[in-house]
Amino acid sequence: RITQDFEGDAPKNTNSLNAPTKKTQPDPPRPSKNSNTNEKEKMLGDENPSDGLKNLKLQDHGIKTLEETMISMQGFLPSEDENLEQSQDGSSMYIVFSTDCGKFQHWQSYLLFFSAMRIRQPGFITRIASGCTDAQKSEAIEWHEEHIAVLSKRFRIFFTPRFSDIKDENGKSTGSDYKYFNKPFGVRYYLEHSDDFNYVEKTGNLENEDDFVIIIDPDMLLLRPLTTDFSDGSSVKFWNPFAKAIERKKKVVHGTPFGQTYGFSHTWMKFIKEAGPNSPALKVDERTADLHYQVGPPYIASK
Repeated sequence: RITQDFEGDAPKNTNSLNAPTKKTQPDPPRPSKNSNTNEKEKMLGDENPSDGLKNLKLQDHGIKTLEETMISMQGFLPSEDENLEQSQDGSSMYIVFSTDCGKFQHWQSYLLFFSAMRIRQPGFITRIASGCTDAQKSEAIEWHEEHIAVLSKRFRIFFTPRFSDIKDENGKSTGSDYKYFNKPFGVRYYLEHSDDFNYVEKTGNLENEDDFVIIIDPDMLLLRPLTTDFSDGSSVKFWNPFAKAIERKKKVVHGTPFGQTYGFSHTWMKFIKEAGPNSPALKVDERTADLHYQVGPPYIASK
C-alpha cells in the first residue's frame, strides 16, 4: 500500500499498488502534421528561431546553452581564464609537480589538471618532466597540446635534465639511480630556467619574490583551491607534536613555508647520507625534525 514517510497528511488513496485505476483525464490531442513547424518555431523563439536557440533553458528541454555547457565542463569560460592568473589578493601562485615522460604519468597529469580546472584553481600549473629523450619530449608536447592546453592556457609543461644519478663526494657517478631526486632538483632547475621567475644567477634572487610556489604530486586531485592563507582556522589543523602548545603563523610568508604533516617522525634522517656531505639536513636534530620536517606535499613557500 502507498505510505508516506514525511510529516503531514497521508494520501487518501490507499489502494494496492497493483489495483487498476480509472483514467480521469483524456489523452492529449495528437499534433497534426502541419503543426510540426509551428511547434519547432515556438521552441526556438517566436521572433527569431536562432535567438531562441541561444536561450534554451535546461528546465525547458534538457538542453544547456553553450555558456552553461562550458561552465559545467570546464568550471569557467575561456574569457575568465585570464582572471584566474592571480589570486583574489593579487598574488600569483605557481603550482608544480614532477613526473617522467611515461604514459602512466601522462594520465596522472591529466586528472590533476582536470581537477584544477573544475575547482577554478588560481595561478599557473606546470608539469615538470625530467629525463625525457628527444622522442619522448616530442610526444609529451604533442600530448599536452592535444589534451591539456585546451583546458586552460595556464596549464603548462616544462622539461629538465635527469637528476636521478647518485654522485659521490667528488661529484662522480656511483652508478646508482634514485629517481626521487628529480623532484627537488627538477623544481630548482625550473625556478632557475623558467621565464616565470627571471632568475638572476649572480645574486641568486628571483623577481616578484612575493609570489608563491606550491609543490604537489602528480597522483593528487584538487577538491578545493589551494591557498596561502589559513588564518580563518576552518580549513586546516595545526599539529603540535609536543605537549606544550606552539605558536604558529597562519599565513605563508618569507622564511615560513608550509607543508602537509605526514607521519614520518624523524625516520627520514637515516637517508641523510643520500643527500651528500654538504646537505643542510645534516644540521637537523631529531626534535627539530619532528617539529618542522616531517612534511610532504603540498609544500607552499614564497619565492
